[in-house]
Amino acid sequence: MGLRLTFIFAFFSLYSVQSYAGLLYLTSNETLSGELDSVNAKFVIWHSKVLGKVKVPKASVKQIESDRPFKLRGSKRPCLWRYLEDNNITFSCREGSLTTVPFFSMTELAPFEGYKKALRKISGKATVLGSKQTGNQERQDWVADVSVRVRLSDFRHDINTLYERRSANGNPPQIEAELEYSIDWFFRPRWFWFSDVSFLKEERRDIALRSAVATGVGFQFWDRKRSALSLGLGLDFSDERYSAGVVRDDPDQDSDTAWRLSTNYRYRLPMDLEFTHRSQVLFSAVHSGTWEAESQTRFVMPIAKGLSANIRFDYDYDNDPVDGNEKEDTTLRFGLGYNW
Repeated sequence: MGLRLTFIFAFFSLYSVQSYAGLLYLTSNETLSGELDSVNAKFVIWHSKVLGKVKVPKASVKQIESDRPFKLRGSKRPCLWRYLEDNNITFSCREGSLTTVPFFSMTELAPFEGYKKALRKISGKATVLGSKQTGNQERQDWVADVSVRVRLSDFRHDINTLYERRSANGNPPQIEAELEYSIDWFFRPRWFWFSDVSFLKEERRDIALRSAVATGVGFQFWDRKRSALSLGLGLDFSDERYSAGVVRDDPDQDSDTAWRLSTNYRYRLPMDLEFTHRSQVLFSAVHSGTWEAESQTRFVMPIAKGLSANIRFDYDYDNDPVDGNEKEDTTLRFGLGYNW
């Protein structure tokens, strides 16, 4: 342990002596001396001796030379930038080991010193969606949806809550409430291990309480400001309790272990319109031929700073529903949202 601390101290001491020893080669055949400061989704932030901090579009970067130690997602040790070739960055994070990361997919690279503060991000979204119908039918449908994401270095935390109240023609309102917490640990720059726990009450499908725990491995294809795509594969352990009076043909199906395949896609369209799509499919590992799928598709149009108009389409399919319920369920909603 002492030897490792001595090595790291010497590493940073050596770097402080050699500050501004880097070179930035541009596609225009120009060269800037200075040092690499950081990298985000669109730009290389370069600390020039003459110009100070400048933002250089990634497409304009031909090559970088830098001796500065950086924090690479999934690595606990300081990593050195070796070279940029064929739009891939090669890092050296330990002796004899090289790591390659796609240049244009990289969204965060910060100096190793002080990286915990630099790689700390909090974002959130609150949405209210609803509809009201009068005349031949009296119907109301209101939904409140809040999501919070916290990024702390190699960890990504997500908290999602949903509350929905439906009523029609004077009948008692039907409630749906959901709470979900998930954590992703990036053990490699684009590979992560996920775990999540969720609780669901959905009176429309006679579910008094569904509790689930899931875990598995995921791959982040890219995560840029304009778009993002990830894929997850793992196991889902669930237990369902139904409303009073509802009896399943096979009571053993109330608890299940299933394979889970999930996708999460986001894309920013022209005029800052945003399209998102989340989906997951569960294949029972216990009850042969039993499976279910759900997806959420959303279009977001900005109105003012932080405020947006939302269109959301939900689709659910259960090939073995409770008696009296349909296999398919679709919902289209309109509302307002606020991002921070």
